[in-house]
Amino acid sequence: IDELENGLSYHIDHGNGKDCYKVAVSLGGGASVPMLEGKFLFPATNYRAYEIVENNPEKVVFSLYYPEWEADGLKISLQKTITVVPDTYFFHCEDFYSFEGADSLLVVAGVNRHITQETIQEEILEADRYALWEKASDQSVEPEDGMIGVAVVVPGATMNGIVFGDSHGVCGKFIRNGETFSYDFGSCWSKGDVKTAQDWFDMVNKQ
Repeated sequence: IDELENGLSYHIDHGNGKDCYKVAVSLGGGASVPMLEGKFLFPATNYRAYEIVENNPEKVVFSLYYPEWEADGLKISLQKTITVVPDTYFFHCEDFYSFEGADSLLVVAGVNRHITQETIQEEILEADRYALWEKASDQSVEPEDGMIGVAVVVPGATMNGIVFGDSHGVCGKFIRNGETFSYDFGSCWSKGDVKTAQDWFDMVNKQ
Protein backbone atom coordinates (compact mmCIF):
# COMPACT_ATOMS: atom_id res chain seq x y z
CA ILE A 1 0.00 0.00 0.00
CA ASP A 2 2.83 2.39 0.84
CA GLU A 3 4.34 1.79 -2.59
CA LEU A 4 1.06 2.57 -4.35
CA GLU A 5 0.44 5.69 -2.27
CA ASN A 6 3.95 6.98 -2.99
CA GLY A 7 3.77 6.20 -6.70
CA LEU A 8 6.48 3.53 -6.53
CA SER A 9 6.59 0.56 -8.89
CA TYR A 10 5.59 -2.75 -7.32
CA HIS A 11 7.89 -4.45 -9.86
CA ILE A 12 10.90 -3.10 -7.92
CA ASP A 13 11.81 -4.21 -4.39
CA HIS A 14 11.74 -1.22 -2.04
CA GLY A 15 12.28 -3.41 1.01
CA ASN A 16 8.88 -5.07 1.19
CA GLY A 17 9.16 -7.52 -1.72
CA LYS A 18 7.82 -7.12 -5.22
CA ASP A 19 5.67 -8.66 -7.95
CA CYS A 20 8.10 -10.11 -10.47
CA TYR A 21 6.15 -13.05 -11.92
CA LYS A 22 4.18 -12.04 -15.01
CA VAL A 23 0.96 -14.02 -15.48
CA ALA A 24 -1.49 -11.90 -17.54
CA VAL A 25 -4.24 -14.04 -19.13
CA SER A 26 -2.73 -17.50 -18.73
CA LEU A 27 -2.74 -20.58 -16.51
CA GLY A 28 -0.07 -18.92 -14.38
CA GLY A 29 1.46 -21.32 -11.89
CA GLY A 30 -1.05 -24.16 -12.05
CA ALA A 31 -4.63 -23.22 -12.93
CA SER A 32 -6.96 -25.46 -14.93
CA VAL A 33 -9.18 -24.61 -17.91
CA PRO A 34 -11.27 -26.39 -20.55
CA MET A 35 -9.47 -26.70 -23.87
CA LEU A 36 -11.23 -27.04 -27.24
CA GLU A 37 -9.63 -27.23 -30.69
CA GLY A 38 -6.34 -25.86 -29.41
CA LYS A 39 -7.92 -22.94 -27.54
CA PHE A 40 -8.24 -22.26 -23.81
CA LEU A 41 -11.84 -21.47 -22.79
CA PHE A 42 -10.92 -19.05 -20.02
CA PRO A 43 -13.59 -17.85 -17.55
CA ALA A 44 -15.05 -14.46 -18.42
CA THR A 45 -14.10 -13.10 -14.99
CA ASN A 46 -12.29 -13.99 -11.79
CA TYR A 47 -14.17 -15.77 -9.00
CA ARG A 48 -17.07 -13.83 -7.56
CA ALA A 49 -17.66 -15.71 -4.30
CA TYR A 50 -15.64 -17.79 -1.87
CA GLU A 51 -16.11 -20.10 1.10
CA ILE A 52 -13.64 -21.15 3.81
CA VAL A 53 -14.43 -24.83 4.24
CA GLU A 54 -11.83 -25.70 6.87
CA ASN A 55 -9.24 -23.67 8.75
CA ASN A 56 -6.98 -25.27 11.35
CA PRO A 57 -3.24 -25.84 11.97
CA GLU A 58 -3.32 -29.08 9.95
CA LYS A 59 -4.80 -27.65 6.77
CA VAL A 60 -6.80 -24.88 5.15
CA VAL A 61 -9.51 -25.68 2.59
CA PHE A 62 -11.34 -22.99 0.61
CA SER A 63 -13.62 -22.87 -2.43
CA LEU A 64 -13.80 -20.27 -5.20
CA TYR A 65 -16.94 -19.86 -7.31
CA TYR A 66 -16.71 -18.68 -10.92
CA PRO A 67 -19.99 -17.52 -12.50
CA GLU A 68 -21.19 -19.17 -15.69
CA TRP A 69 -19.46 -18.06 -18.88
CA GLU A 70 -20.02 -18.82 -22.57
CA ALA A 71 -17.31 -19.98 -24.96
CA ASP A 72 -17.56 -21.64 -28.37
CA GLY A 73 -21.26 -22.38 -27.88
CA LEU A 74 -20.75 -23.89 -24.41
CA LYS A 75 -22.01 -22.67 -21.05
CA ILE A 76 -19.50 -23.45 -18.31
CA SER A 77 -19.25 -22.80 -14.58
CA LEU A 78 -16.58 -23.75 -12.05
CA GLN A 79 -16.24 -24.40 -8.33
CA LYS A 80 -12.55 -24.64 -7.42
CA THR A 81 -11.63 -26.14 -4.04
CA ILE A 82 -8.00 -25.88 -2.89
CA THR A 83 -6.39 -27.65 0.07
CA VAL A 84 -3.28 -26.10 1.65
CA VAL A 85 -1.16 -28.24 3.99
CA PRO A 86 1.82 -26.84 5.95
CA ASP A 87 5.38 -27.91 5.15
CA THR A 88 4.73 -28.96 1.58
CA TYR A 89 5.43 -27.35 -1.77
CA PHE A 90 2.19 -28.59 -3.33
CA PHE A 91 -1.50 -27.74 -3.12
CA HIS A 92 -4.35 -30.10 -3.95
CA CYS A 93 -7.10 -28.84 -6.24
CA GLU A 94 -10.59 -30.21 -6.91
CA ASP A 95 -12.22 -28.42 -9.85
CA PHE A 96 -15.92 -29.14 -10.27
CA TYR A 97 -16.98 -28.16 -13.79
CA SER A 98 -20.60 -27.89 -14.92
CA PHE A 99 -21.29 -27.31 -18.59
CA GLU A 100 -23.93 -27.43 -21.32
CA GLY A 101 -23.43 -28.02 -25.02
CA ALA A 102 -21.12 -31.05 -24.98
CA ASP A 103 -21.06 -34.60 -23.62
CA SER A 104 -17.54 -34.15 -22.29
CA LEU A 105 -14.77 -31.56 -22.16
CA LEU A 106 -11.00 -31.77 -22.20
CA VAL A 107 -9.73 -30.00 -19.08
CA VAL A 108 -6.04 -29.27 -18.63
CA ALA A 109 -3.92 -27.99 -15.76
CA GLY A 110 -0.80 -26.15 -16.75
CA VAL A 111 2.03 -23.72 -16.25
CA ASN A 112 2.77 -20.51 -18.12
CA ARG A 113 6.11 -20.75 -19.94
CA HIS A 114 7.84 -17.36 -20.07
CA ILE A 115 9.21 -17.86 -23.56
CA THR A 116 9.38 -14.20 -24.56
CA GLN A 117 11.95 -13.43 -21.86
CA GLU A 118 13.97 -16.63 -22.43
CA THR A 119 13.76 -17.45 -18.73
CA ILE A 120 13.29 -21.22 -18.97
CA GLN A 121 16.36 -23.24 -18.08
CA GLU A 122 15.04 -26.83 -17.80
CA GLU A 123 11.70 -28.63 -17.94
CA ILE A 124 10.17 -32.10 -17.86
CA LEU A 125 7.03 -33.34 -19.58
CA GLU A 126 5.75 -36.78 -18.61
CA ALA A 127 2.43 -38.61 -19.01
CA ASP A 128 0.77 -37.03 -15.99
CA ARG A 129 3.02 -34.13 -15.01
CA TYR A 130 4.76 -31.03 -16.28
CA ALA A 131 7.45 -29.06 -14.43
CA LEU A 132 9.88 -26.30 -15.26
CA TRP A 133 12.81 -24.46 -13.73
CA GLU A 134 13.18 -20.84 -14.78
CA LYS A 135 14.42 -17.45 -13.73
CA ALA A 136 12.41 -16.05 -10.86
CA SER A 137 11.64 -12.89 -12.80
CA ASP A 138 10.82 -12.00 -16.37
CA GLN A 139 10.85 -8.31 -15.52
CA SER A 140 13.54 -6.38 -17.36
CA VAL A 141 13.32 -3.41 -14.97
CA GLU A 142 15.02 -5.28 -12.13
CA PRO A 143 16.02 -8.91 -12.73
CA GLU A 144 15.38 -11.10 -9.71
CA ASP A 145 18.12 -13.26 -8.26
CA GLY A 146 17.43 -16.96 -8.08
CA MET A 147 15.30 -19.50 -9.88
CA ILE A 148 11.80 -20.88 -9.37
CA GLY A 149 10.30 -24.29 -9.98
CA VAL A 150 6.64 -24.67 -10.97
CA ALA A 151 4.70 -27.89 -11.66
CA VAL A 152 1.34 -29.58 -12.14
CA VAL A 153 0.57 -33.27 -11.52
CA VAL A 154 -2.65 -34.70 -12.98
CA PRO A 155 -3.38 -38.32 -11.96
CA GLY A 156 -4.93 -40.28 -14.80
CA ALA A 157 -4.01 -37.69 -17.44
CA THR A 158 -4.63 -38.85 -21.00
CA MET A 159 -2.89 -35.99 -22.82
CA ASN A 160 0.03 -33.67 -22.30
CA GLY A 161 2.03 -31.26 -24.36
CA ILE A 162 3.50 -27.83 -24.98
CA VAL A 163 0.55 -25.90 -26.40
CA PHE A 164 -0.99 -22.54 -27.17
CA GLY A 165 1.92 -21.16 -29.17
CA ASP A 166 4.45 -22.91 -26.90
CA SER A 167 3.30 -20.66 -24.06
CA HIS A 168 2.08 -23.46 -21.76
CA GLY A 169 3.01 -26.91 -20.58
CA VAL A 170 -0.17 -28.86 -19.77
CA CYS A 171 -1.56 -32.24 -18.71
CA GLY A 172 -5.26 -33.09 -18.87
CA LYS A 173 -8.12 -35.48 -19.47
CA PHE A 174 -11.73 -35.54 -20.58
CA ILE A 175 -14.44 -35.13 -17.95
CA ARG A 176 -18.21 -35.35 -18.14
CA ASN A 177 -20.61 -32.74 -16.83
CA GLY A 178 -20.50 -32.73 -13.04
CA GLU A 179 -17.25 -34.69 -12.73
CA THR A 180 -14.37 -33.32 -10.68
CA PHE A 181 -10.98 -32.62 -12.22
CA SER A 182 -8.40 -33.35 -9.50
CA TYR A 183 -4.72 -32.41 -9.57
CA ASP A 184 -1.82 -30.97 -7.59
CA PHE A 185 0.19 -27.85 -8.33
CA GLY A 186 3.22 -26.39 -6.61
CA SER A 187 6.26 -24.17 -6.73
CA CYS A 188 9.58 -23.44 -5.04
CA TRP A 189 12.35 -20.81 -4.98
CA SER A 190 16.06 -21.47 -5.13
CA LYS A 191 16.61 -19.03 -2.26
CA GLY A 192 14.73 -21.50 -0.06
CA ASP A 193 15.40 -25.20 0.54
CA VAL A 194 15.13 -26.35 -3.08
CA LYS A 195 18.39 -25.26 -4.66
CA THR A 196 18.56 -26.92 -8.09
CA ALA A 197 16.39 -28.06 -10.97
CA GLN A 198 17.17 -31.68 -10.14
CA ASP A 199 16.05 -31.16 -6.52
CA TRP A 200 12.76 -29.76 -7.80
CA PHE A 201 12.20 -32.44 -10.42
CA ASP A 202 12.89 -35.15 -7.81
CA MET A 203 10.15 -33.65 -5.63
CA VAL A 204 7.76 -33.46 -8.57
CA ASN A 205 8.39 -37.08 -9.53
CA LYS A 206 7.66 -38.21 -5.97
CA GLN A 207 4.39 -36.27 -5.86
